[in-house]
Amino acid sequence: MPPSTTSTPPPPASSNAPPAGPHGQGASEVRAARALIHPLPVIPDELRASALKEVALVRFHISKDGTVTVELLHPTQSPRLNRLLLETLQQWRFFPAIKEGHPVDSVQDLNLQISVQ
Repeated sequence: MPPSTTSTPPPPASSNAPPAGPHGQGASEVRAARALIHPLPVIPDELRASALKEVALVRFHISKDGTVTVELLHPTQSPRLNRLLLETLQQWRFFPAIKEGHPVDSVQDLNLQISVQ
């Protein structure tokens, strides 16, 4: 049986743009960062039972170049699973947040729901 993976969508690519100004653009338009590369952790067989229906709250600190630093705000009950999550989530890459047409550092929180198949 192959190892299972988590099942989580990437962070939403939402816009927090203010209402349009007289020229059709917001005075200080802001667009949230969005995940471009988002591999999901592979859960080894020996962690399957403990990982079943686990949820972790993850915070991504996203730099202007799209690289990330990740922290677990609410880790799972398994230290080994937490290490696996952090190792994989460090590989994520983002299109950075944009403010007034320029990339900016940003922070995104994500509820990572682990689904063992």
